[in-house]
Amino acid sequence: MTFDKLLQLIENKQIIDKNDLFISEKILEAERIWKTNAETLTDFLNILKTEVQLELTKENLEIRIETNNRRKKENYNNINKSLIKLIEIFDKTGFSNLKLVFEKLSSKFSLIKEEPKKLIFEEKGFPIIIVFEKYFEIKAIDYNNFRKFNYSELKEIKLVDVKNSWWFQLYFLTSIKAQLFSGSDPIDLKIKKKNGGEWQYKASNESNLKFRNIINEINKRIKIQ
Repeated sequence: MTFDKLLQLIENKQIIDKNDLFISEKILEAERIWKTNAETLTDFLNILKTEVQLELTKENLEIRIETNNRRKKENYNNINKSLIKLIEIFDKTGFSNLKLVFEKLSSKFSLIKEEPKKLIFEEKGFPIIIVFEKYFEIKAIDYNNFRKFNYSELKEIKLVDVKNSWWFQLYFLTSIKAQLFSGSDPIDLKIKKKNGGEWQYKASNESNLKFRNIINEINKRIKIQ
């Protein structure tokens, strides 16, 4: 179990058990304070064993803290602060040995699947778009539910500004109303399926690089299917 994965599980709220969450947070705090640069829980456990040189019980950690205090060296301050964080695990959970704690977490969390990587676009005046590896989901500005589109089913997704069409240009030249209000008209996001199906979503006509980038990303994924 890497510290990166442990942090990701916490941030994604995938650790349900309160004791497991408490233990995980204390281990992360302890490693950060100590600044060991350990990449995995096993790495950190081995560093602890080297420091304490005894079984990793609450009593032995307290003894090590007292020993470090007598040495009065500045580099022991962070080590002691780290050990104090780990002692909180004993007080909260009733575990007798940190080795058992680390092994339990590693075994239990290895069964949790990582959430799929995704890109999210969410800004006022635009549909919400969530991009996954094999598909994307989109929610219209005035609708509560998301619709899912598999890249393999799509022909293209593109932005269409009706003001660029020939018929609108003609209408614009002959209509005072169009000349006054067309600047605030939304543009259309069109999603075309290979079977001929088509969906249309309104979006702000304001220039938004993030929005255009996520549309380009979706088109790239459509082309490689």
